[in-house]
Amino acid sequence: MLKTNFLDVELSNPLMNASGVHCMTTEELDELANSNAGAFVTKTATHDYREGNPEPRYYDTALGSINSMGLPNNGLDYYLDYVIKRQKEGAKLQFLSVTGMSYEENISLLKKIQESEYEGVTEFNLSCPNVPGKPQIAYDFELTEKLLSEVFTFFTKPIGVKLPPYFDIAHFDDMAKILNKFPLTYVNSVNSVGNGLYIDIDKEQVVIKPKGGFGGLGGEYIKPTALANVRAFRERLNSSIKIIGTGGVINGRDVFEHILCGADLVQVGTIPSEVINILIHYVLVVKNNPTINKNLIDTIANDWSQKGIQTAEQAIEAVRQRDKEFKASRKEKIENRQLQSYSGKKYYGNAPKGRVASVPDWAMNPNETKESPLDDENLQLLKAQLSQLKTSGNSEQVKGE
Repeated sequence: MLKTNFLDVELSNPLMNASGVHCMTTEELDELANSNAGAFVTKTATHDYREGNPEPRYYDTALGSINSMGLPNNGLDYYLDYVIKRQKEGAKLQFLSVTGMSYEENISLLKKIQESEYEGVTEFNLSCPNVPGKPQIAYDFELTEKLLSEVFTFFTKPIGVKLPPYFDIAHFDDMAKILNKFPLTYVNSVNSVGNGLYIDIDKEQVVIKPKGGFGGLGGEYIKPTALANVRAFRERLNSSIKIIGTGGVINGRDVFEHILCGADLVQVGTIPSEVINILIHYVLVVKNNPTINKNLIDTIANDWSQKGIQTAEQAIEAVRQRDKEFKASRKEKIENRQLQSYSGKKYYGNAPKGRVASVPDWAMNPNETKESPLDDENLQLLKAQLSQLKTSGNSEQVKGE
């Protein structure tokens, strides 16, 4: 079982989205709220609507992505109204992400949340690397302490901070000392690793436009750094401060590593959400399992990751192929058993053997329940529903802010 607890709320699993993709509109937030994720977080909101940086500002790479999105969002009122509405409808746990474009705006944003009806969790983003002229607050230790000191003179609701990656042991020590002074609910570690540069060698130019091509890195590149930050802060922070691990999560093994390092929840942005939904639907609905089987999820996710499955269409085809292979293998097993019995006599190793189907180990899991594969009509319906999860043709990778 993957159930966990956060702020006395029982969650079905420790997974949630990473703020940055597929959480900008109320429609996208509804999809997240109604998904199988344990919790969700909104797009990071500034005081007013922001268009973000000019295109192209995102690029998929072999091991992840580089982006300079520039905090595109619909403004605090848009997201605050949404989470208050859901709260009145009975939502138990929500995360509202915010950041200001200045010191004063940060204070103004949090005062507005404090004075509002919202009772959920606020994620205070101190780590966006992609706004030209706006340095990451959390790299300025004195400013971070000054800001949090003022925040906690008036803010009494649950709040966590989202941090950039740190690379020096002394920085872990110093930042932990600062954070331990305050009644923080959690620390989210890490945001994307800025500022990287990726070159298209054929075009002899950078792949994104803002900041001369410099942008935040996400995906497999950053997992070792993310795990190091999670572990370092877990060893240094007060036990009352929870940790949300973010960075480099593409399969169940990565989630487990974050948890081993001390994460209470894990934010996922690298696996496309449409693929996650197909995977969870397959395990719970098609396989008719009453609960999510961690080992099965992990094994299938690894298999799909190795095959480069990134879209709902690819995931659906993988499910269909998996069922074909399972049926073929099962049929061959039956035929082999029949060959081993002739005229009521059982062969002991001398009967001819048929060809063994080449299928993944998870396809032969003896503990799986009866097959209930989706027919073509239902597959098309599911495909249509999940296509709504796409965001302008981009995969759901961690695009940062």
